[in-house]
Amino acid sequence: MDVQQLLRVLAAHPQVRLLGETLRKSRPRSFQIAGMQGSASAAMFAALAHGRARLPLLLFVLDDGEEAGYFYHDLVQLMGGQRVFFFPSSYRRAIKYNQRDGGNEVLRTEVLSLLSHASDNGIFAIVTYPEALAESVVSRKQMTENTLAVRVGMTLDFNDFENQLDALGFQRVDYVYEPGQYAMRGSIVDVFSFSNEEPFRIDFFGDEVESIRIFDVQTQLSDHTVSDFSIVAAMAGQNQQQVPVFDFLPQDTVIVTRDRAYVCDRVAQIFREGFSQQAEHEGNEAVDFQQKVVQPDRFNVAFALFRCALFSSKEGDIRFNTSPQPLFHKNFELVE
Repeated sequence: MDVQQLLRVLAAHPQVRLLGETLRKSRPRSFQIAGMQGSASAAMFAALAHGRARLPLLLFVLDDGEEAGYFYHDLVQLMGGQRVFFFPSSYRRAIKYNQRDGGNEVLRTEVLSLLSHASDNGIFAIVTYPEALAESVVSRKQMTENTLAVRVGMTLDFNDFENQLDALGFQRVDYVYEPGQYAMRGSIVDVFSFSNEEPFRIDFFGDEVESIRIFDVQTQLSDHTVSDFSIVAAMAGQNQQQVPVFDFLPQDTVIVTRDRAYVCDRVAQIFREGFSQQAEHEGNEAVDFQQKVVQPDRFNVAFALFRCALFSSKEGDIRFNTSPQPLFHKNFELVE
């Protein structure tokens, strides 16, 4: 049985169908899902997506970055890499050390860019963890002001386009290799947006966008074409109108987590740790940190606005009877 067959079987299971129906309702505000073992939870939710039923956006909040990474990769493998996004922290270590991770910032900006569009943004699930949610993000208004949409067939003055890229803070180079760069060669413009993991190649015919292709940084060869994309400036370091990421979520979003109180307590702990670290420095460092991290009270209020599905190890409103994988002790005949 391949993965697609497994998902079809799971999608028809009564408990999976009940889970889908419960997610689509507005009540109850909170419900528990019990009996999930190992990767079963990822498989059950992937089966819902496979069933093509209309579901609200799902925000999976795992206990830490490692657990979130494993869960994300399970979902990606099951769903073939479609409609699932990872929302990590912008920092390599704890926020208080202020060591930013450029790759993670691109992943965060990609999610915010998609959420800032209309509800039909193609997202089924976002996987994250408390350290990532604790960070403030720019407002939806500021995201829009720092975004330039490009689509095939649109008229775009070539010189104007260059000025717009400069205004967004993009650097002109000979060959793009990291976000925030663009290159111009004749009628071709290469742009590496902060909202995508790969750069785009725009081919102009006069002032008309003739084609848009994704290309590989290493080989500089085009991969496949797309009809449109968004050029988003760097959001890191933007200190105006910082808001919780919850401000970007649709109202019917369902947050799926293990312990709601743990998430709120972890965010409060990150907030306190940051100020104890800042106390060792002079100047306005504390003010800067306050703009980077959501205040616990504001976080708790925003969190409480959304429905919540809780993974439970005991009894639940929706019960699955899965068991952990047994130990084989290198006896591979048992696997066959």
